[in-house]
Amino acid sequence: MRKVMTLVCSLFLLGTLAWAQGDDATMKKSKEKKAPAAKPQSDAEIQKCVQDKLASAPKLKTDKINVAVSGGEATLTGNVKAGKGAVTRIAQSCGAKKVVNNIVQEQKPGAKKEDEKKG
Repeated sequence: MRKVMTLVCSLFLLGTLAWAQGDDATMKKSKEKKAPAAKPQSDAEIQKCVQDKLASAPKLKTDKINVAVSGGEATLTGNVKAGKGAVTRIAQSCGAKKVVNNIVQEQKPGAKKEDEKKG
């Protein structure tokens, strides 16, 4: 009986050690993945980053959005169906120091303008 208990305890101990080592490896990998990507620094890099992210955004990739960057300031122009604020957030995530959002968001069909509601 003593041999069985020793064997069970040994297996439990080995299993616990193996699990702990695997957990450490997982934590190291997750820390490596969380390292933030370097933000673009030059105007050209910021502009390319914004354009690439807009092209890959499902709700924005069909919209015509112009991006101009000068001195770290991104100026956005064009028309979107939805997501005007998302475009600003994309530009900020690419390292733009300031964002001038001149984008016009199209109104949904049947929606009344504020001027029409007042009159």
